[in-house]
Amino acid sequence: MNRNRFLKWLAGCLALSAFASAQTDDADLEAGLRLLEEGRTTRSEKALNDARDHFLKLTKKNSGDAIYFYELARVDQYRCNAADMRKDNKAAMAAMEAAISEALEAIKLNEASADEHSLLADLYGRRIGLGGFMAGARFGPKISAENKRALELDANNPRVLASLGRQYLLAPKMFGGDLDKAIAPAEVDGTRSPGGRNVGLAGHRRAQEG
Repeated sequence: MNRNRFLKWLAGCLALSAFASAQTDDADLEAGLRLLEEGRTTRSEKALNDARDHFLKLTKKNSGDAIYFYELARVDQYRCNAADMRKDNKAAMAAMEAAISEALEAIKLNEASADEHSLLADLYGRRIGLGGFMAGARFGPKISAENKRALELDANNPRVLASLGRQYLLAPKMFGGDLDKAIAPAEVDGTRSPGGRNVGLAGHRRAQEG
């Protein structure tokens, strides 16, 4: 499985996990998660925009509630991916900048959320992938900081372990990339963590490197 296919698969697992585990009496949140899931699975620009409009309204209505900013950031993460697939670099960058801003706001409102720190780490990693002068040098240390904080908050969280694995898996060796460390989170929690699937890609990369 190549890197792009793996990352798409892993993102799907995380999204399905978040959607399935959302046990809440918040009807507005549930409605937004359904819109998000539709947009994620269909990659429909309209569906993703509908999800964004929904959560944007909720952030304005409930400006002190971190969960709505968190979910809005997830929507914009998928909007970025969809725009990137359309080769619309400008739209992809705008969506990613919005996602990062929203994740930061979620953390400002609820700093003690491991999920929020892990999402921000993933967003920084995706931002590096979009390119730009010195993007790796600018955002690489931020990925490490967010994953470190997420581990401090919840070291057994599947999203935290998955994000940490991606950090080591995708970073160049000179910037801390380490295939063995990418596999380690899976060995800690391989039965529950989507990060356990890092083992397959790490093995593939190790074979390529000879």
